[in-house]
Amino acid sequence: MRKCNYAIDEASQGPVTEEEDPTIGAEETCFFHTSTSKFVALTIVSFGLWQVYWLYRNWRYLRDNGRRGISPFWRSVFDLLWVYDLFNSIKSQPVAMATRVRPYPAGNLAIGYIVAGIASIALYAFEASPWWQLGLSFLNAACMLPVQSFIVRVNTCSVPRRAMSQTGAGLVAVVILGALCGILYLRTACAGE
Repeated sequence: MRKCNYAIDEASQGPVTEEEDPTIGAEETCFFHTSTSKFVALTIVSFGLWQVYWLYRNWRYLRDNGRRGISPFWRSVFDLLWVYDLFNSIKSQPVAMATRVRPYPAGNLAIGYIVAGIASIALYAFEASPWWQLGLSFLNAACMLPVQSFIVRVNTCSVPRRAMSQTGAGLVAVVILGALCGILYLRTACAGE
């Protein structure tokens, strides 16, 4: 049974070696690590732009760790087409499977994400209230929360605490840009009502 940085081989009850478990001795986080509360707060503050940044960073991690030939930018922009592949790839990575953290239902979460995304686009096309669109954007984020929590648990089990903090210029730029776009959109939409 595995408990964070110490793994036991169930057959021999001896310690698992570094060759058998890719998480032992890991120095960097797996995927894009941010706390769940930070994920929720930044999604709200950036009016959903943070979600696109989160998708991009996780696609970039997968590209840099074996999925050559993918474009993280385009997979993030066309997220509705690729979200299932991302959710499934995250839980299927060897480092995630080695921690024995309970996986999430990738198919169900992807369906919820896609339905909320299509509904949000439809509401925008029919000029519905911006508050409905904002609500669907948060429903989209809610479908991402189990995946984010999974990433946090995998990293907690495989990486020293000091390596988990990730705050930089990209984060600040996404939050500021998202907040400005969101406020401008709400102001324009509410002025037209």
